[in-house]
Amino acid sequence: MDVFAPDSAVPEPLMRALLAGGDGRPELVRAAELAETMPCGQEAGQGTFPRAGLTGLARSLRLAAWEADPLDGGLAAAVLALEAARPFLDEARRLALHAVAARDVPPDDPRYLVRLLERREHDRTLAFLRGRLEAEPENLFWVRQMASLALACGDFESAARAASHVRHSPRGIFAPLAFFADMLDADAAFQNRDFTLAAQRYAAASSRCPLAPALVRRAEALLRLGDRQGAVSLLRQDFAARPWSVVTLLRLHDLALGLDRATAVLPGALAILLYSCNKAKDLDHTLAGLARADFSPAPGTRLVVLDNGSSDATAEVVTAWAGRLGPDLFSRVDLPVNIGAPAARNWLMRHPVARDAAFVAYLDDDADVPRDFLGRLAAAVQAYPEAGAYGCRVVDAANPAHIQSADLFFEPLPEPSGNPAFSRAFETSRGHLHTLDMGRFDYLRPCASVTGCCHLFSARSLREAGDFDIRLSPSQYDDLDHDFRGLLSGRVPVYQGHVRVLHRKRTGSQGRPGGSQYSTGFANQFKLHQLYSREEFAAMAETAFRAARLDAAAKWTWQAEQAHIGASAKRRS
Repeated sequence: MDVFAPDSAVPEPLMRALLAGGDGRPELVRAAELAETMPCGQEAGQGTFPRAGLTGLARSLRLAAWEADPLDGGLAAAVLALEAARPFLDEARRLALHAVAARDVPPDDPRYLVRLLERREHDRTLAFLRGRLEAEPENLFWVRQMASLALACGDFESAARAASHVRHSPRGIFAPLAFFADMLDADAAFQNRDFTLAAQRYAAASSRCPLAPALVRRAEALLRLGDRQGAVSLLRQDFAARPWSVVTLLRLHDLALGLDRATAVLPGALAILLYSCNKAKDLDHTLAGLARADFSPAPGTRLVVLDNGSSDATAEVVTAWAGRLGPDLFSRVDLPVNIGAPAARNWLMRHPVARDAAFVAYLDDDADVPRDFLGRLAAAVQAYPEAGAYGCRVVDAANPAHIQSADLFFEPLPEPSGNPAFSRAFETSRGHLHTLDMGRFDYLRPCASVTGCCHLFSARSLREAGDFDIRLSPSQYDDLDHDFRGLLSGRVPVYQGHVRVLHRKRTGSQGRPGGSQYSTGFANQFKLHQLYSREEFAAMAETAFRAARLDAAAKWTWQAEQAHIGASAKRRS
């Protein structure tokens, strides 16, 4: 099924779900539901698309959703229902699905577990799960919870315990799930950067049960071991089996062409702009990282730091770095009060250094950039020279397996009946939140928004989009709003996932209801949903998805040509 072909007639809502991407269960289930319910052919307002095609796509997506969370009994039951209607499974997966459907038994009252998870008390939660697993050793629900949480918080001992429980299950009842133990060991090894062991364990899992996650993660492990050809070969296998996976298509394209390691030179001077308030230690760390960066891809770079009314040691940090870096590189702005993030961005935009630059980059005061970040962002500029903004992949500095931000898309929401005031106008994609950072978000493409933690603009596109909105003070969502305005003028952001930035901000309990940061974030999100009409939100989303679709179609065409060349070469030999 040529889902991303230029003439593809996949119904638009389903196409958007597939373009937003993600390997997580929620994204795959939603796409499967759309494939099951979408009209086809001319009813969909496009060319002909056979119902059999949608049925097969739905079946593949349901299977992928289970493979993303293979101990989930509900997901297993959904696949088994499809199997009963029309058999399509191999014996290994059929046995595994039956075992999971029979052995995943959620508790009657899960409130205590939910409360522990919401509080993010990982040690206490894991202790509770260990106790439940001892009490109910044949219940996969507790194995699934322990394995998921252990990987999420980097507790490899607990992950190994969950894997061992599956391997040495009572009476061998989990024998059909031995692949899961291999996958768990492999994921832990990957996070621990033991890519040799990870590749071996993924291969062992695949030999037991042909799961797509084992195949694509093995490709990522091989890439980190220097076997690029092996990684590309495995990704080609996956795309042949799952041609709806935009993530695999994007990864395959970038790895085969070497875009994951490409750098370039910016065609003009760069101003790097930072603002900070009462975060002296963070700012010092960030500036130290910048001082180690390679500025050669941006000749004539200048750095401007704004002290946003700090009362701690920020002024001393700025003074120290001004002395180290010198006036040819470093400029400072000192404000007597904190004017908030949007106003600080606008102030810096008007600084003489920024006015004279061809490119402007904003960087958070608690972000750690890699040494080659400028060269890689310049490569994104070279590939997509008319973008509204260029952003990167941002991960939690304390736990880099967690992706805080990647390529964002959004879908407008229909206006509720009765037209209640102040209803939500859109929902954003969340695929990066439902999986760990194991290479699958390392790609370059257009999207709807990129994070303001580290983003680059051409000076022209920055000024054309206008000021950051001070109604979104003191912080949060002003960068998203700025991207929205760029979309309205036809400038689409570009995500450079080959740049990974470590972000030291961890909202934690302060960002949840009752926390000190919750009210600001909630209020600004509330405002953002009211700043544009429903028609404007629909136009923005359409602009972003159209750009992503054209990009995917071009990469599909490239892949089809490569497959044709490869097939011709085999016939000649």
